[in-house]
Amino acid sequence: SIQFAWALDRFHAVLDSLEEPEEDEPEPTFDRRARRRMPDSGPYQAADIATALTAGDRTQARAIARAVLTEGTDDDDAARLRAHALTAATLERVAVAGFDVAAAETKLAKLADTLANAASPKARLDAVMDVIGIVAKDARKHGGDESLAALNQLMIPRIADRVRLKDLAAELGQDPTAISHRLRRKYGLTFTEYLGRMRVDEGKRLLRTTKLSVRECATRVGIADPANFTRLFRRHENMTPNEYRKRFGKQP
Repeated sequence: SIQFAWALDRFHAVLDSLEEPEEDEPEPTFDRRARRRMPDSGPYQAADIATALTAGDRTQARAIARAVLTEGTDDDDAARLRAHALTAATLERVAVAGFDVAAAETKLAKLADTLANAASPKARLDAVMDVIGIVAKDARKHGGDESLAALNQLMIPRIADRVRLKDLAAELGQDPTAISHRLRRKYGLTFTEYLGRMRVDEGKRLLRTTKLSVRECATRVGIADPANFTRLFRRHENMTPNEYRKRFGKQP
């Protein structure tokens, strides 16, 4: 909607003014057809949060939102802007996926006032979830896609291992083709792209919170070759793992 577009443009502009400019880097090479299919999660992982919400998984959505918000600056004003921009970006992705966001849009209009009174990171996260959580509630109320939520629950603990669609489908009692079609229809992702996104998210957590090398992080998310991990990481985050750690990792 126009309101989403305005909010997103406005807060991106403000956030850009708060950050130091970065040098342009050459575009990484990969399958352009795959790139068109893949939703751009952007700096707020909006597509990933929207995926969890539309599957009715509020817990996963909150975990991703918390990680995104903690990647930001310690400045309260910038943190509030980041929280508002994350919310607007997420609702935009949900709307693009064809879900009704009218109720959440009403709350979005009041979010700036709520965030102005949010004095802690938890309060800001609660304010964000109060808006976007409506999507997960509606998804569960109208039957959501419980099969994709179940798929996530199987995949996440096995992220370091060989994850095969046919094995997951067998455990779920579903046809692999049906799962693939559902992922494409709802999120524009192949199963491989969906798995790659999960591996990058876990890699980001390791880079932020541990001192593991990039090679060790790659191994822990199921990628033996660190060069392949770096290519996948840049595809999703537009930066290398080392650049991500330098920017968002915990400082000693």
